[in-house]
Amino acid sequence: MVLAGCSSDDGDGDGGSSEGASSGEGLVPDGEGVSEYPLTIDTEYGETELEARPERIAVVGGAGDLEVALSLGVSPVIVPQEADTCGYWEPYADQFEEAVVMNPWNDYSAEFSALSDIAPVVAVDLQRDNQQGWEDLTVALGEALDLPGRAEKVVDDTHESVEALREAHPEFEGTTVALIVNRGADIGVELTSSAGSPAEALLSDLGFAPHPNAEEVTGEDGWADISLENLGLIDADVILVGQHGGEGTPEEGRTWLEGQSIYQGLTAVEGGRVIQVPEQESGTLPLSWALAYPNPVATPYAAEQLSELATEALGE
Repeated sequence: MVLAGCSSDDGDGDGGSSEGASSGEGLVPDGEGVSEYPLTIDTEYGETELEARPERIAVVGGAGDLEVALSLGVSPVIVPQEADTCGYWEPYADQFEEAVVMNPWNDYSAEFSALSDIAPVVAVDLQRDNQQGWEDLTVALGEALDLPGRAEKVVDDTHESVEALREAHPEFEGTTVALIVNRGADIGVELTSSAGSPAEALLSDLGFAPHPNAEEVTGEDGWADISLENLGLIDADVILVGQHGGEGTPEEGRTWLEGQSIYQGLTAVEGGRVIQVPEQESGTLPLSWALAYPNPVATPYAAEQLSELATEALGE
């Protein structure tokens, strides 16, 4: 995230706290009076120097950055896409109203220096921002914006929302779930809940047992390609299918998958415990995206969706 338009009148004017600082045009919530400026923030790519409290935030990073800003009450001046692009962004639509839509998806490792010439940058390592990096980013942005208390609460509330669902669904204990994305005959099937994946971590937090074959299939960021002859590896008590379609339509992909005898022989299929993951009108699968990139907005959404779908599959 690029932090721009720092106020020159925060705090006492000589590096003191930002207590009583203005939120500028209302794009950033009022500060808590805790952070002191000038402020130095260490990132994996270098130091960020803030002379005063930022008033405008431009989101120019990868998945998760936008959600962290939204969770802190920020209305960014640049966003990667429109609010209605993703289902779990829509409750924050009013925070998109003043934004310009750009989608650069910058690689911080290459762009950090160039972006820093424009304005201070807050970033986490892209190699781990789809695991626990969202917590670090939330804390760092909270410090930068003099919102450390709000940031801590966002992190705590995110974890507590998942724990509440676990307590509400004791029937999940010991149940195995396979989350797959079906990309059709030309590409095949991906298991998104393989060992080490963000999806596996969230399922575990909800009380589900590890997928029985999670250790046998691995892939980049936990998304494992499953060949047709190995389709039996996805079997579990419950299968949740996101119909992507790949080179074809989701309907064509579903017809292809359901026409495979190996698939029809899976215990979850034979037992009628296969649930289709809802898609948006645009054809996107927000649950799959939320599971790939946990963050304070996506994770509660994904946990709620998983709980509802698993409950339906189990007939509870």
